[in-house]
Amino acid sequence: MKKQFRRNDTKSVFMAAASIGFVCLSAIVNAISLYHMLNASAQPYLREISRELMAREAVLAAATVLAYCGFLLYIYHGRRQSESKLEKMAYYDSLTGISNIYKFEMDVGDKLGRNPSGKYCILVFDINKLAVINDIYGHQTVDQLLCRLARALADVLKEGELCCRSKDGSFLAFVRCGNDQEALDFIRCFTARAHQLSNVNFIEKQAFTFGIYRISDKSISVRRMIDRANLAREAVAGGLGGNYAFFDEAMRREMKRNREIEEQMEEALRENQFIVYYQPKYRLPEGTVCAAEALVRWNSPKYGMLQPNEFIPIFEKNGSVIDLDLNILEQVCRQQRKWLDLGLDPLPVSINISRTDLYRADFVDSICQPLIRHEIPPNLIELELTESAVFDNIRLFVTLIDELHRIGFRLSMDDFGTGYSSLNTLKCLNLDTLKLDRGFFLVSDEQEQRRSEIIVNHIIAMTKQLNITTVAEGIETEQQVDFLKKAGCDAIQGFYFAKPMPVGEYEKLVWEQAYDNGRAGA
Repeated sequence: MKKQFRRNDTKSVFMAAASIGFVCLSAIVNAISLYHMLNASAQPYLREISRELMAREAVLAAATVLAYCGFLLYIYHGRRQSESKLEKMAYYDSLTGISNIYKFEMDVGDKLGRNPSGKYCILVFDINKLAVINDIYGHQTVDQLLCRLARALADVLKEGELCCRSKDGSFLAFVRCGNDQEALDFIRCFTARAHQLSNVNFIEKQAFTFGIYRISDKSISVRRMIDRANLAREAVAGGLGGNYAFFDEAMRREMKRNREIEEQMEEALRENQFIVYYQPKYRLPEGTVCAAEALVRWNSPKYGMLQPNEFIPIFEKNGSVIDLDLNILEQVCRQQRKWLDLGLDPLPVSINISRTDLYRADFVDSICQPLIRHEIPPNLIELELTESAVFDNIRLFVTLIDELHRIGFRLSMDDFGTGYSSLNTLKCLNLDTLKLDRGFFLVSDEQEQRRSEIIVNHIIAMTKQLNITTVAEGIETEQQVDFLKKAGCDAIQGFYFAKPMPVGEYEKLVWEQAYDNGRAGA
């Protein structure tokens, strides 16, 4: 492409030069013809005029040629500068100055084509908790950090190796890699160099997450090679331990399955294959059902009943989770309408909202439509937001939560205690409910259990003063229930009382409780 640009520029300039040369040559020929005609005259004064005319025409022709040549050089130089700027914009990262993903793909393809027997690998990595670093240190510090990481990456590359920064902010490297250890040596060298250049204390051994694909199949596109490295990186983020992972055959099978699941999404929505299950929440200390959480299952004709963790991460990645969330909300509103039409008093149902939804300009309008369509009071729907999603842009969510409150929705913070922003969240956001993460209750020894209990006691005490309801998730033992009763927790959710259940079972449970309470009141 670049060569074609240069060929076209050169061709245009030479065509213009040829045209100007032809014009100048014609002028000189005409002047010479006139000179000979006048010089052949018998009149002396005409011969004198011809000599003066010839001198004038020669000077004019020379000046014209020089002027046009200078003009052409100016145009050519300007076009070359413009081409250079366009090339930089098209093929280099504007922040760090290293190659972008487009140039990287072209260059890697060229390298592999020139050396098909070479052994290489592609590494993809990013900075852990970059959003947290940005919030604490500011975007200027983050920009400086990214530039220094790009420099560190370039410093450790050997001749013939490549690097780039992709559109999502991650870095990629194409390096010689005869075995796994050589890839790990590269990671070690880069991490050490990054630590030297960063001058900040958050670049440590585990500061990065690496995905590595040793290129074993050169018949696939460079884009697919990068996808494989990305899949390995996501496996690390999924909790496989350490800060790196190699792409392997199991990941390839998972990638194939994920692609099939992704392709079946639209059909599954059309054919109502997504089913809402309800997990009751129990009020303490009474132990009565006070609300429920809507949890989705996929009744796939090919794979059977799929759990949320098998498909929701895939849909979050490609943006389809927005349609899924609205589908779940639609089902819940439809069911609440049925209960209202029967003259019943339905309990509030909470629905998980993905972080992808929250950045949509029409988010509020889209979640209001099912409620308007089915005439559902907003206080019967509680929206659950994850702490990590909120901390991505806390200013945005302060405004968003205030708007949702004005409409009448209840707002809860899911997985509280798993991130870095817990106390800041309590300070900034006007929440109705705080859901304590199950990690507080999955303790391995007595000392850790005691520490968790102290933390939970203080969180519950703070939320009571802030008029925020607390719900403990993942409760499975009587010992946990007893502790939460003493701590003053408002409600619990977990297998100790009930697993997620189909709507029919949930309905039976709630109305049997209502009947028993009514009979007891009589």
